[in-house]
Amino acid sequence: MAELLAGDGASEPWDARWNYAYFPPSALEGVRVIGHDPDHDPVGAELQRSEAAAQGLWYENEDEGEDEDEERGDALMEEFHAVCVDVARRLHTDGHLVGALGRPLPVILYDMSDPDEMFALTRAANPPELVAEFLSEDPQGESGSLTRT
Repeated sequence: MAELLAGDGASEPWDARWNYAYFPPSALEGVRVIGHDPDHDPVGAELQRSEAAAQGLWYENEDEGEDEDEERGDALMEEFHAVCVDVARRLHTDGHLVGALGRPLPVILYDMSDPDEMFALTRAANPPELVAEFLSEDPQGESGSLTRT
């Protein structure tokens, strides 16, 4: 982070620390397959389809009208967010993050389609003391917490 802040195009400290654009390479660069993909992840794709169908949320693009598809898509996204928050909470509660990384670290949940949503998701997924600095840039201030229904 010190190198980012010292350069000519010096970054703001918050960006240098928390903005994924500044993260070091992760070996995921160039990965183009994400989400429901039966060819690359048949087991995961079937699990996703089965769970969404059980909740009445699965749809194929030609099933119904555009409004119904958009509503189901929104509901699927809300459910996905809730699952991500639940998983992050469990990683904290069960001690897996400390066990794997040696100390408590926040889980930052990004939504590329709605960047401001990352603050509400991250707040809901972590103990407050781990995300206080991250949340200092929340444009909404105290975003509501996300709870699983």
